[in-house]
Amino acid sequence: MKKAKRSIAGRLLGSVLLAGELCVLADIAFTLADWLNSGFRLAALFTALFTLLFLLRLPDRLRWFCAAALPAVCALLIAAGVLLWRAFLPGAVYRQVDQGKAALYAGKKVMLLVPHEDDDQNLMAGVLEEYVRYGSQVYAVFLTNGDKGLAGPGRMQESVHVMESLGVPEEHVIFLGYGDQWAQGSPHIYNAGPDEPMTSAAGYTETYGIEGHPAYHDGNPYTRRHLLEDLESVLQELRPEVIFACDLDDHLDHKACSLFFEEALGQVLAQSPDYRPLVLKGFAYSTSYYNPNDFYRLNMASTLNPYGTEHMKENNFYRWSDRIRLPVAASTLSRSMENAGTYLTLKLYPLQYGVLDQAFGIINADKVYWFRPTGSLSYTAQVSASSGQAERLKDFKLADSEDLLSWGPPYDGAWVPEPGDTERSAVLTLDREADLVCLRLYDNPSEEDNVLDALIRFDDGTELHTGPLDPMGTATEISMAKKSVHSLTVRLLETEGERAGLTELEVYDRQPDPDLRFIKLQDAEGSFAYDYYTPLNGRASFRLYAMGAPAELTEENYRVSVQGEGCTARIEDGTLQVSCPFLRSCVVTVESADGSLSDSVLISNPGFIRRLGQPMEVFWRYELPKLCHTTLRIKLQMLIEKTGLF
Repeated sequence: MKKAKRSIAGRLLGSVLLAGELCVLADIAFTLADWLNSGFRLAALFTALFTLLFLLRLPDRLRWFCAAALPAVCALLIAAGVLLWRAFLPGAVYRQVDQGKAALYAGKKVMLLVPHEDDDQNLMAGVLEEYVRYGSQVYAVFLTNGDKGLAGPGRMQESVHVMESLGVPEEHVIFLGYGDQWAQGSPHIYNAGPDEPMTSAAGYTETYGIEGHPAYHDGNPYTRRHLLEDLESVLQELRPEVIFACDLDDHLDHKACSLFFEEALGQVLAQSPDYRPLVLKGFAYSTSYYNPNDFYRLNMASTLNPYGTEHMKENNFYRWSDRIRLPVAASTLSRSMENAGTYLTLKLYPLQYGVLDQAFGIINADKVYWFRPTGSLSYTAQVSASSGQAERLKDFKLADSEDLLSWGPPYDGAWVPEPGDTERSAVLTLDREADLVCLRLYDNPSEEDNVLDALIRFDDGTELHTGPLDPMGTATEISMAKKSVHSLTVRLLETEGERAGLTELEVYDRQPDPDLRFIKLQDAEGSFAYDYYTPLNGRASFRLYAMGAPAELTEENYRVSVQGEGCTARIEDGTLQVSCPFLRSCVVTVESADGSLSDSVLISNPGFIRRLGQPMEVFWRYELPKLCHTTLRIKLQMLIEKTGLF
């Protein structure tokens, strides 16, 4: 009886050990096959293996021999994986072969405006590096000190180190020094009275910086007026040619940063008719921090549509198809997370907990933005209306909020005629006669409040109907050729909803154009290509993304050259067809017919070691710790760090 019990106990223990070890081997095999397991699948696999092994009448000696031998097999496989990963790592960083983006990135004065220290990477990772590489001046402006729940001076010092590591000198880092969110029970500073004193969530009442690097106006009491004046002053002082700024992210301070910026820039544009910067708005969250985790791919993917809808949910009026895609520095990309340039930069923000975990979404093959034209003649014009707040038609703001704490559609900030107003019209009087080429009208971004038809009457007596405006608040552009216009009237004829109106009325004497000039090869999935691995057959197809250049890839518009033995590239049916033999690589360059624009891509057909290195990193660095209990996982991660393997 005792012998039978011992036999059952031996079978039970041996089956547990053997099943667990086989699970580890299975996970290694699945990882190498690029199938990452979940804990649920592993648990189900373990249960099935244990049941099978327990029921099988294997001799106990064989069972224990397998249980003893399998750990050695696992250890050998893991050791082989580490060696494989070590061989793969040096070549994982994308090699910089393209030098053809001077027209896009060279000789500019660029300003980056973000709410918090680390949002610079969310908004401009890879693009900032390109401006620096091509010799542009970059200024980083931080609206808040990021001190809610964290040490503000520490975060500011981190941002100085980050910028210096990227080639931005400390004197180009500007801290406005305002609070990261506000004391409980008070409004957000954006909705406070102009001179209402404010206390930040961290208990501060005035702007501050760090030792040797004070705030822009150090010791300024926290008021709405001071913040807006500081932003206007920075814009007037720097007068940047290109401005990158956060838009209406799902965070109060991000929304406030966007709204304050647009209000300040609207004032500057009204005061300085000759100043027309390129403004690109973007999101630090949905298209970066919280973008899908798609880092581990053979070739880096471009930013994905976070919602799968045409309109961005943060503000309604940005269409995904209208986004501007900018190429990034190849040196910030890698097939290994551990040596990706952007990941190494994010490591310089240790106080911003969790930011490294979001690197999977932050790092992409492009950065996406939306163009806000600044050349409208309306900013210096006079405006009046039969009722409602006519000034909103020329304040540069496409959205607003009377209470950020309860933000939500319908958005404030539109010119909305009052109930009972039968005229429902607004008059725009320019400061000079101008020949107009187009009008842009922005409907209230609320889905329920829409202009179905409006009448535009010019001072020469001619009229035109707009028809329905884009119901989501995107610009409805009306092209024309009107000479010597001094004033025009907009009258709402047919509307729906109680808040139907216009957020902006823009008039142009030249076509609004971001004036960005570059070309970039993209693969069949639409991702920008830099250091590209072909399939094993060595064949790859590319299309062209072009701004300020012909979009059609033809032999009349572009010429192609190849550097690399045995590789070929040819233009065929609007695509670039490349062939690269096994274990060979080449640099393919596409150049515009006039020679002003080019793009170069390194294309390789590598062997199995370089192709398997990435899944081995995934297993060793991320999957293996998941197999352990939380406590053991932490200890294993500490061991990995201490041994210097990663």
